[in-house]
Amino acid sequence: MRFKRTTALFLAAVMATTPVLCGCENSTTVKKKSFAVKYQEEEDKYNPSNIEYTEGLSVLTLDEDPDSEDESERFDAFLNDLFLDMQTRDTSSLHFTIEHPQDYGIDTEVTLGNVEDFNTYSDDIFKKIEEGLKEFDPEKLGDNQRIMYELLSYELFMYKEAETFETDYVCPYFSQNGEVLSGIQGVYTEFSLQEEKDVETYVELLKLLPDYLEDIKPLITESVVDKNELLTQSMYDNALESADSWITEDYKKNIIYVSFASAIKEVGLDEETEEEYLGEVAEIVTDSIIPAIKDFKDFETGFENEIDEAKGLACFEGGKDYYAYLMEAYIGVGCSVDELFEYAFNALIDVNTEMTDLARKHPSYLASVPKSKYGDEPDEILSALADFTADEYPDVGEVSWICSYLREEQTEDHVVAYYIHPQLDIINRNVIRINGDSISDSVELIATLAHEGIPGHLYQQQYEYQDEPYEEVNSGLTYFSYQEGWAVYSEKIGLTWLLGDQDAGQYYYDEGVFNYLLVTCADILVNYYGYSKEDVNSWMTEKVGYKISSIYDFVVSDPCLYPCYGLGPVLVEDTLTALAEAGNDEKTCYEKFLDIGPAPFTLVWNELGIENPVKKDLVTATE
Repeated sequence: MRFKRTTALFLAAVMATTPVLCGCENSTTVKKKSFAVKYQEEEDKYNPSNIEYTEGLSVLTLDEDPDSEDESERFDAFLNDLFLDMQTRDTSSLHFTIEHPQDYGIDTEVTLGNVEDFNTYSDDIFKKIEEGLKEFDPEKLGDNQRIMYELLSYELFMYKEAETFETDYVCPYFSQNGEVLSGIQGVYTEFSLQEEKDVETYVELLKLLPDYLEDIKPLITESVVDKNELLTQSMYDNALESADSWITEDYKKNIIYVSFASAIKEVGLDEETEEEYLGEVAEIVTDSIIPAIKDFKDFETGFENEIDEAKGLACFEGGKDYYAYLMEAYIGVGCSVDELFEYAFNALIDVNTEMTDLARKHPSYLASVPKSKYGDEPDEILSALADFTADEYPDVGEVSWICSYLREEQTEDHVVAYYIHPQLDIINRNVIRINGDSISDSVELIATLAHEGIPGHLYQQQYEYQDEPYEEVNSGLTYFSYQEGWAVYSEKIGLTWLLGDQDAGQYYYDEGVFNYLLVTCADILVNYYGYSKEDVNSWMTEKVGYKISSIYDFVVSDPCLYPCYGLGPVLVEDTLTALAEAGNDEKTCYEKFLDIGPAPFTLVWNELGIENPVKKDLVTATE
C-alpha cells in the first residue's frame, strides 16, 4: 500500500486492512544463531536490546532425538498441516488465499467466522506451533526449512509477548488501520469472481454480514467502555464517514452492488443467470445490508460520550513498554526505541541534505515535475518497468497484472494505491488498484506503480513464488518493515529508470522518503516520548522547518505503523549496501536479499552475515 504525499508535506494514513495485501537457500558460511529467542525482564520493561540469541538449537526443548533421515519430510508435513489449520477460520480469508480449496483437501461451510472465538483460534494455532517445533532439530533441516523454523519461533515468541499486555490502549475497531466497515468493504469489493462457485460463495457471505455486525458490537463495547481503550474525535468521525460510504438510496449506486455488477461480468455466465444473481444481490443490499449499516452507524454514534483527547501511548500506564513491543513486532531489528529514533533522525537529516544539494544543482526540480517518456497509462509504465527489471534484477519469468483505477465510491483521500496478492493456486493474478484523485503527476504515478508493482510488491511476491518449494504457510505471515521497505526502495529504482536521470530519480525518491521519515520521528516522539501535538509541531519546525498539523491524529490512531514506511527503506538500502561492500554485484545483492524472503531484519542479517546497520550507524555517529 502506498500513502499520499505532496511536494513538501506528507499526509500519512492507511486504508483498512484488506485480506492478503502484499524462505530460501543462502550460501554464506557464517555460523548461524537460532532466531528462537528468550526475553529477559529488566525492571519490568520490554526492551528489544535484551533479546538473546542462542547458538545452535532452539531454546525450545526437543522431546526426543529425531531421525535425521525423515526430518525434512516430517517438517514439510508439519508445515502443510499448519497451513491447512490456518485456512479454516472463515471463508473470505480462505478465498483470498486459495481459489480451489478442494484441491488442498479443504471443505468447510461458508462463514465469516465467529468473532468471539478469534482468540481461541489464535491460541490453538500457536499451541500447534509450539508443540510442533519441539519435534524438530533446526540443525538437521534444509536451509528453507530452517528459515521457516526460525520464523515460526519468532512468531511464537512475539505472540507470547503480546499476551503479557492486557490492553491495546487504542481501540482497534476505530483505528485508521482497523476500522470495521472499511475492512469489511474491502473484503466484498475485492472478492475475486472467476467461476460461478465464487459468485455463489459471495452471495452467501453477503447474507451473513448483518449477523456478523451484530456479533462484533459487544467486542467494540468491551474495548471502548470496559477497557477504556482510546477513541479520539478523528477516529470517531472517520468511522461514521466509512458507514456513510455504504448508505445509498439507490442500490445501483451502492458500492457493494456496483463492484459486484462489474466483477460478475468476468465470470462469463449467460445473461439470464447473471441477471438472476444481480437481482439477488440487489435485494440483499436493499433489504439487509443498507439497514444493517444504518443500524451499525447508530451503534457507533452512541460512543460519542466516550471520545477522549488524542494522546500517545506514552501517556498511558505501561504504554511505553507496549510501544517498544510494537516497534519490535513491526520493525524487527532487535534495538531499543531510543536507538531507532536516533537512526531515523540521522537518516532524515542525511536525506534532507542530499535533497537540498540536488535542488541546488538542478533548480528545475523545484520549478516543475518532469514527465515520463512512457506516458501516463499504468499498463505502459508497468510494461516498461517489467522490461527494465528483466535486465537488471533476478529473473522471475513473465509476470501479468490487473491494474485499474478505483471507482469514485471506493476512493479514500489518504490512500494512493494498493496491491492484492494472488491466490496460491493462481499466482499470476496480481491486482493493483489506484486512486486517481491522489495521482497528481508522472512522478507520483511512476513511484506508485514501482511501489505496488515492479520491482516492488508484485515483483517481490512473484520472486517468492519462484522458490522451490514455496512454503505456503508463508502466506499467513506478514513482515511490514521488510515488505514495505522493499516497495518504497523500489520507487527510487523505478523513478531513475523511467525518468532517465539518476539525479532526478534520487531527488524525487528522497522527497518521499523524507516525508516517511518525518512521520516516523513524529510517531516515536508522540508514542514513546509523550510529545503533545504542540510539542511535535515545534520539534518539526525547529529540526526541519516543516510541520504537519494532521499527522498527530494518525500516529495516535495507529502507533508504530508508519515507521515501517520510514525505517523500512533505509534498512533495505543499508542491507544492500553491506552486501555490495562484501563484493557482490547489484543483481546478486538483490538476489541474496530476496532469497531470505519477508522476515524480521534480524533474521535477514543473521542469514547474510551482516552487522546490524542500526548499531553500526550509531557507533559511527559517535566516533
